[in-house]
Amino acid sequence: MARVKWTILACAVFAAIVEAQTQSAISVTIDDISGEQISGRVIGLPRAAQKKHKVVVYAKTDRWYIHPYANAGEGKSWASIESNGSWKIEIVSRSPAASSVAVLVVKSDTNAPPDITNYRDIPSVAVTERKLEGTPDFGKF
Repeated sequence: MARVKWTILACAVFAAIVEAQTQSAISVTIDDISGEQISGRVIGLPRAAQKKHKVVVYAKTDRWYIHPYANAGEGKSWASIESNGSWKIEIVSRSPAASSVAVLVVKSDTNAPPDITNYRDIPSVAVTERKLEGTPDFGKF
């Protein structure tokens, strides 16, 4: 009986290590911010897992806000990850302009809050942030 418990424990530890290594190999990029959309790629997420995840974009003014719209569905509140890893979301220019943008890869069933003080509080498998102030992209959000 003790041997079975140790075997189960060893398997659980091994699975946790593999999952942690897989998650650390996942990244998300911002490749383009045009006048109409922000787009990028999710790298390292297995194709089978892409349908179980989505991309959420937050823009920062006084707080971090879902961009461009909270609770508006695909393409406006979140983006699907295409089979090649690409994603895109519509953007809307607002005032005041966002100083930064953050992109998170989260599980599909994640209910991302419409505004937060720290986007890192949202469980994600990958995240990237880009400062906008002082760049040609400032004022696009």
